[in-house]
Amino acid sequence: IVVHDCLPTTEKQQERDDHGGVWLGDVWKGIAYLRINRSDIQIEVVDTDLGCGVITKKDSKKWDTKGEEWNVYGYYKSNKSTSPIALVLQPHPQYGGTMNNKVVVDTFHTFMENEFSVCRVNFRGVGKSDGEFDNGQGELADAAAALDWLERENFDNSQCWVSGFSFGSLIAMQLLMRRPEINRFIAISPQPNVYDFSFLSPCPTSGLMIYGKKDELVPLEHITDLDKRLSAQKGIKVDFQAINDANHFFTKTEDVLVKCLDKYIKKESALF
Repeated sequence: IVVHDCLPTTEKQQERDDHGGVWLGDVWKGIAYLRINRSDIQIEVVDTDLGCGVITKKDSKKWDTKGEEWNVYGYYKSNKSTSPIALVLQPHPQYGGTMNNKVVVDTFHTFMENEFSVCRVNFRGVGKSDGEFDNGQGELADAAAALDWLERENFDNSQCWVSGFSFGSLIAMQLLMRRPEINRFIAISPQPNVYDFSFLSPCPTSGLMIYGKKDELVPLEHITDLDKRLSAQKGIKVDFQAINDANHFFTKTEDVLVKCLDKYIKKESALF
């Protein structure tokens, strides 16, 4: 798709109403929207004749592990040399979780806006990914395969982060224990009342645990106990951040979640 009038040079040019003279309307808003919300397409804008945009669909990338395939649909490649990388993992597949979950997508975009090369994937049996749910073991293998692929695509990366939402935070933490190259982690709405996090003993690196104070699925005392166990460890710092009025899925508090994620990513990525 080729789009004209993508680069207005004055406020008058970019308004919806035609005031006469050179007028572009708000075509540029469509380009901005697609760049933020559609990681499956490639957009290039040529700075000529007030902006000519070219929109193309990215090729689906695949990798093969033990005879099964997983499709990479959510991948953003930073133009920054030696950019950091991040893997974002989905919530539970058997409760409707996919890589298109709102929290997963918001996390993906936050990494993207901080110039990370970032990937989100569907676990086996979700969407067009082959296989079926494997009670965590297969999903951990999926995450490891995704990280292998992401590292191959970005062999000169400066940092390696892993993040997950709900069930995805469990898989992210299990992956963390197996991959020493991971520098930081972000666990969103972890469920220590459902899953045993005692394997984080010791936790190999610093990270962020972020949760809602009104999480209807996780009693607060379980988060407090996990905080006490991890804060007692030396040599790392795991920040526990609570978002007031947020439930497990951060309904109507997504903006606050994104601000917290962005602040932590900016602060910690600057250390490397």
